Amino acid sequence: MDYDKIEYEYNIVSALNRNYNDVIKTELKKVINSIADMIKVSYPDSEPDAYYNGLCRLFFGDNITEYGQIGNRRIRTKTELDTLINTLNIRELFTILNNFRKNVDCFMFKILLEYKKDPKKFVVDYPFLNEKYIKYIIKFIENMLNVNLIDLSLCYNEEFIEVPCEQPKVPFYRQVHEDNISYPNVNYHTICTLWLPYTYFSKQQLLLKEMKPNKLTDIAIKGMRKKINEPECAKKMLEKFPFVERLSSNEQQLLNLKNSNQNNFMLMICNMEANDMNFTTQLRKKYNKLLVSYTSGHTIIMLLLCKYFKDVNLGLIVLGCIIWLVPYNHSITEIFLAAKELNVFKDYTLNKSTFESVNQLLKLCGLPELAQEPNVTGGFKYKNNYKNKHKTKRHYKLKKGRSRRLNH
Repeated sequence: MDYDKIEYEYNIVSALNRNYNDVIKTELKKVINSIADMIKVSYPDSEPDAYYNGLCRLFFGDNITEYGQIGNRRIRTKTELDTLINTLNIRELFTILNNFRKNVDCFMFKILLEYKKDPKKFVVDYPFLNEKYIKYIIKFIENMLNVNLIDLSLCYNEEFIEVPCEQPKVPFYRQVHEDNISYPNVNYHTICTLWLPYTYFSKQQLLLKEMKPNKLTDIAIKGMRKKINEPECAKKMLEKFPFVERLSSNEQQLLNLKNSNQNNFMLMICNMEANDMNFTTQLRKKYNKLLVSYTSGHTIIMLLLCKYFKDVNLGLIVLGCIIWLVPYNHSITEIFLAAKELNVFKDYTLNKSTFESVNQLLKLCGLPELAQEPNVTGGFKYKNNYKNKHKTKRHYKLKKGRSRRLNH
């Protein structure tokens, strides 16, 4: 491991957490509350117990290989939910969103169908959802499959002739979703998962999923390779670079309940290593960038999810992903490359140092910039002498900045 580059990025993460933790958590809680409101509107007749039980199944989990999990919960009221959400750290808040994404089944596809069937009623019922983005996703799915979305909600016989949707028939999108489970090699994507089509939005993910290898896939996927996991790698990594938000009582309680510990966390930095015989690897080295994994799929997923909701500052979501994922599963560069793909940080370039790019994004978000670079070298090569100029102090000041929002 390149501990100098890891420490350089870890110090940036620490500074971001110290200075912007509250504003990032506020944005994440806004998205979580919007999801809860969306589900409430979709099931207006549900009893409170059924509603909150459903939220708990979507939001919480007990997978001990994922840091940020707080275990299954029993919530009975809005006050209980708000109280719990307000105690969570950035890592736990992102994990709630990721759990929702994985557990949502066909719910979000049905949201798209609601809009398609009656747009005027939809915007009244869901004033917090981003109509422009929903229209975009619907058009994306229709163009991808060459269909009208409504046709996917109808029922068909074995010859694909339309029939009444009477038991035991189910809508076509649901049938495809259920049939996918029986595939010998299960692929995650079905019609229902196209509400968040991260594989098809990420150019690198498309290359990763190519059926036949070619020179483009060599560039995209052979920059990293699996390595033999060093015993207690996660434990050693977290001892040297502990979470900037320390392990919470919720996380610790789950680990104790499962007779587990931090060494069971799956960290990409323990499972992947750079392949020097690759163009991408040498390009990152040329610009003195840390390599941990590929372009961050989790960042793409979080941005695609958050785009569904109005008035979300997507730049803050990117900054939050840095605190959540760096340096254990991604480098800052890998997160910025994901943000660039989705035009959230469209001017990002490898030519600038990582520190300069972080300040560039802070400025786009209307936040004060960090005024002093970490003492450990990293980023563009002309910064390599920085350590020699600043041998004693390691602190961060903020430059003044105007308030702006980086939305869709």
